[in-house]
Amino acid sequence: MNKKVLEILEFPKIKAAVAAFAVTEQGRSKVERLIPQKEREIVQSAIDQTTDGATVLRLFGGFPITKVSDIIPMMSRLRKRSVLSGAELSQILLIMRISESLIEFVEVLDERAIELPFYGEKLLGVQIDEDLYARLKRTVDEEGNILDRASGELMKIRKSITSLQNEQKKRLDQIVHGSDSKYLSEPLVTIRDGRQVIPVKAEHKAHFGGIVHDQSATGQTLFIEPQVVLNLNNELQLAFHQEKEEIQKILSELSEEISVESENILYNARLIYDLDFAQAKAMYAKQINATLPIISEDNQIELNAAFHPLIDPKKVVKNDFKLGGKYRQMVITGPNTGGKTITLKTVGLTQIMGQAGLYIPANEESQIAIFSEILADIGDEQSIEQNLSTFSSHMKNIISILQESDENSLILFDEIGAGTDPEEGASLAISILQHLKGVGSYVIATTHYPELKLYAYNTTDVENASMEFDIESLSPTYHLLIGVPGRSNAFAISRRLGLAENIIQKAEQLMDNDTVGINEMLDKLESDRQELQINNQTVREEKARLMQLETQVTAEKEQLENQREQLLSKAKKEAENIVARAENETKQIIEQLRQQKQQGHVKENVVIEAKTKIKSLHQTHNLTNNRILKKAKAAKSLQAGDTVYVPSYEKRGVLLQKMGNNSWQVQIGALKMTIANNQLEKVNSEPEKQTVIRPKSAPKVNVKRTNEMPSGRLDLRGKRYEEAEAELDRFIDASLLANYPSAIIIHGFGTGTIRNLVQSTLQSNPRVADFHYAPANEGGNGATIVNFQ
Repeated sequence: MNKKVLEILEFPKIKAAVAAFAVTEQGRSKVERLIPQKEREIVQSAIDQTTDGATVLRLFGGFPITKVSDIIPMMSRLRKRSVLSGAELSQILLIMRISESLIEFVEVLDERAIELPFYGEKLLGVQIDEDLYARLKRTVDEEGNILDRASGELMKIRKSITSLQNEQKKRLDQIVHGSDSKYLSEPLVTIRDGRQVIPVKAEHKAHFGGIVHDQSATGQTLFIEPQVVLNLNNELQLAFHQEKEEIQKILSELSEEISVESENILYNARLIYDLDFAQAKAMYAKQINATLPIISEDNQIELNAAFHPLIDPKKVVKNDFKLGGKYRQMVITGPNTGGKTITLKTVGLTQIMGQAGLYIPANEESQIAIFSEILADIGDEQSIEQNLSTFSSHMKNIISILQESDENSLILFDEIGAGTDPEEGASLAISILQHLKGVGSYVIATTHYPELKLYAYNTTDVENASMEFDIESLSPTYHLLIGVPGRSNAFAISRRLGLAENIIQKAEQLMDNDTVGINEMLDKLESDRQELQINNQTVREEKARLMQLETQVTAEKEQLENQREQLLSKAKKEAENIVARAENETKQIIEQLRQQKQQGHVKENVVIEAKTKIKSLHQTHNLTNNRILKKAKAAKSLQAGDTVYVPSYEKRGVLLQKMGNNSWQVQIGALKMTIANNQLEKVNSEPEKQTVIRPKSAPKVNVKRTNEMPSGRLDLRGKRYEEAEAELDRFIDASLLANYPSAIIIHGFGTGTIRNLVQSTLQSNPRVADFHYAPANEGGNGATIVNFQ
């Protein structure tokens, strides 16, 4: 796309912000080369790449990659039989370590059934040569130093070097700290020409023999390599030479092995750089709260609460925007410094970011189009003295735009036709817009000219819009009003500032008929807008009233449920008391009979009287008609195949098999679950028809049931509010029915709308014990874990 337009819309600043998150030079280079794409498939692929990065960032905190050098140039040198250095081997080793982590990461993805649309297959292609990997770990450390264990010969040489150095140090220490120290200028050992020497007084130079390597400035001290260590030093230098040759041999062998494995190593390296690129895009999206762009099926721009990502988040104003479908041109009017240019840049930059595969600065469900070119004439206003040059510059740019534009172009005009006579400028602007309308280009134009408002009002496929202005505070609000052309506020502002009314009225009389007509049109549109606002407010109030009524009904339902539980508890206690009293009285009667029997004179009338009392107890307390006792008795007689009613789920089921002494396995629809005996009520296999009285105000709800168990995980990202609300309710019901102790609900970060829905729903559900955000490796604040009672 046009490089100048990308700079005008500040896309290089976005790329610089993204590049700051890359940890590899190749990753940063990929960001710097990032440009908007024109093919739908390529754009979608680039967006999928960012989505994979966002998914991994949310669930795991990022890909298991780290800072690593660009190994592609060194791998190219290997093809020319070059030998890598120890530092370069350490970078190859780091690539293999990261590759090993990626292989383990794929296993974690499989275990958790997480799919990555863009990188899933690519990650499966990561391979490492275990033998080469093991030898590299044995040969080089992170700083590129060759380790002793790199080869047996190297270890032998280095042991020899250590032994010679120790012997050399021992003999020098004997000179420095022994009786010969009196011949030295200072009791120390120093280095000259890579050899260890001692500072000897000039008059005693013959005492130690050996070689003089240096002398002091005065000539009174000679730096001598004593004869006793001269041979040791020669052996040591020879050992150093052998060490160097062995290291070169090791590097040569490893370079040859790496060359054989270069294809896999390069594949892994390029994938690591690509993952770094995707992760950088995802991290920038998280920083600015950007969301996944949806590519419009009919090439429309539809942005929800879009904002400019380079403006302070505390000050930026978010606006909805729509272009395409019914209209391909939009004329935006409003006061100076009212936000027209920022709105123009926000739409253009958002579209560029989306076509470059970045997440966009707007709320979820926002849509972008695919344009072959995005062209713009945007520039700062200049002084009156520069009007001619300004107009010429703008017109030269516009001519170029007209030559490049087609039906797949998005064109942005800032103050179209400005810089010349207003009448001529307005006519020229309308003519340019009409030409582009014939071409079929998508156009957004800002203007001060009232003639363009009338053009938009009277022309099919052209929409009016304006930047809102607060008359009370005499300041812009920076809110975009689509469908409402801006009107001149000169008279209103003048009245607010205290200009005499007669002057204002005279000015109104001097306005020409066209301007009066435009103002009448604006008055009608403003009246329509206010009426629409009133209707919207009425709808919102009615919705709030219905929500309040729903809350009230829910509360009453809970209250009735509590009363039901209390009554059942009271009835159970009464039944237990009745049984206890009956047992006590029966025991007393039996005890009396036993005593009389022991005395040997039980009369028949006494026995009859005792039987009558027991029968009376049975009839008085009517235990057989007690609902709770009947329920307990029925539980004891339950058998496999019986039809039962489960009050806690308000469902009927069939008994499958007994699970211990106090529970049964019950089939309820497609689900099988274990339920306690005291939660089961036996019913007839052919139940009687019951008449259920339902509240007239209760809405009819159609619940779609499936034969699948809930997965314990619900992903609400990308869902609309109503859709998410319905899925959340079904998920909670299914989880409770399946006796899940807990579940995880993924709502994403976004604007918090879906997160608030999840938390308010869980908070109001009596079967929820508690809930909290997931750990960082499970999604952090983008997911909620719920525990059920």
